[in-house]
Amino acid sequence: MAISGALASRFGAVSAEASGIAPYVDALYFFLVLMTIVGTTLVAVLLLVFSIRYRREKNPVATQVEGSTLLEATWTIIPLAIFLLTFVWERCCTSASTIRRQMR
Repeated sequence: MAISGALASRFGAVSAEASGIAPYVDALYFFLVLMTIVGTTLVAVLLLVFSIRYRREKNPVATQVEGSTLLEATWTIIPLAIFLLTFVWERCCTSASTIRRQMR
């Protein structure tokens, strides 16, 4: 929570907190921004590396490559875990807000 507040005040990314759950929502927002930056950077770097590694001059004849079930499962399970983490995090923020409103 302190990190998101420090980033918000330093970069002016978000406005002042207007509720009790604002730090949680801000942290979720910064997590999503960070995941977007990491994912975009990873895809760009891998695109560059594989474009150079497998360019036509080095591999003039295409070869058939068999798939890897472990690799396919990994790139399915990791994004699923990230999406589920984000979903649960958002539901915790929303349910905390709902409970607080009902208690008043």
